Amino acid sequence: MKLLVSEGVTNPRGRPLDLGWPDFIKLVRQHSRPSADESDAAKRAAPWFSAATYSGNLRRRENLNGKVWAVAIDFDGVKDPEHLKEALAKWEYVGWTTWRSRPELPRWRIVIPIEGGCS
Repeated sequence: MKLLVSEGVTNPRGRPLDLGWPDFIKLVRQHSRPSADESDAAKRAAPWFSAATYSGNLRRRENLNGKVWAVAIDFDGVKDPEHLKEALAKWEYVGWTTWRSRPELPRWRIVIPIEGGCS
């Protein structure tokens, strides 16, 4: 799985990684630790990834080259996480709640790998 990773939502430059699915899950877990600082500044400085390769390691649509290695889906308003797990049971995936998730409006991000990538 080829990735571009960096920190800071406004930072379009990243460093390329080539990870297997288990190592990607470790990376996500490493960056998904709760933070006592929930300020907008902390959220905007958080790590990001894109499961694709880019010319010059610059995350811009016009720089996208090669394949996409995963599908990221946002599910907003998930009232029953168990139902979501059942619906996704036939795929391998990793999921987590997003920064804006709240008990009254749960928000989940789900990433499903694409074996071999997709052009």
